[in-house]
Amino acid sequence: MRLLRDQRGGNSVTRESGQYILIARPRGRARHLVDALGDRGVEARCLSVLDVSPPSDPSQLVDVATRLAEFDWIVFTSVNAVAAFRPYANGSSRETRVAAVGPATARAARRAGWTDIWTPRRATGVSLAETMPIDERESILLPRGDRADDQVPSILVRRGATVHAIEAYRTTVRARKSPRFRRDLLADRVRAIVVSSPSAVRGLIVAVGHDACCRAPIVAIGPTTGAAAIELGLPPARVSRSVDLHGFLDAVAPFLPPSEALAT
Repeated sequence: MRLLRDQRGGNSVTRESGQYILIARPRGRARHLVDALGDRGVEARCLSVLDVSPPSDPSQLVDVATRLAEFDWIVFTSVNAVAAFRPYANGSSRETRVAAVGPATARAARRAGWTDIWTPRRATGVSLAETMPIDERESILLPRGDRADDQVPSILVRRGATVHAIEAYRTTVRARKSPRFRRDLLADRVRAIVVSSPSAVRGLIVAVGHDACCRAPIVAIGPTTGAAAIELGLPPARVSRSVDLHGFLDAVAPFLPPSEALAT
């Protein structure tokens, strides 16, 4: 047993050794996070709380596939966007410049065949939109999920770009419950819960219950996710400044054993 400080309430709470970090993301999408924690001797487990499906109306994707040469840039703000758009991209579109929100999205774009890829210094959608090296009147294609907000396109339009935002995929919250993770949370076996999108916060609540979510500190990846967590009654203990691995490790550091936290 050891003593940690509860980051939300400021009270010291007893924690058992052998706890783990719960990441509300499919393991295939969180492998680099799990591995990074494993390298520091900390166990992480993944809970998939969302389903990703094709768009309700694929006609936009079909249409844009015939005129990809019209665009100066393709902007990807998630790995899901790359995966959804990839089947519609022809060979010549791989020559179009790509802006990717962070390293994971850039890697996905590179695997999909794009080579001219720009990423912002700070891995957030707002930073991408504010610092992307565009000229006025450049045309930007923005494939995105149905739940995406308008921050990125609004900033790009203010900077003089023409933005064509299309729905490339849909995100739905899984109705499936997770009794095992709920039991672990209620038994204080979870060091912290990591959520990386507003939809993931909603999915987590459905999967384990709001009361169970309140038993462990919430770590929100990015300010948009942090705001959603607050709105849903789960004020985060930590909000990462970026959505890359460095931001993740910095955000979870207070919930790692002292020696592992120093390794970040």
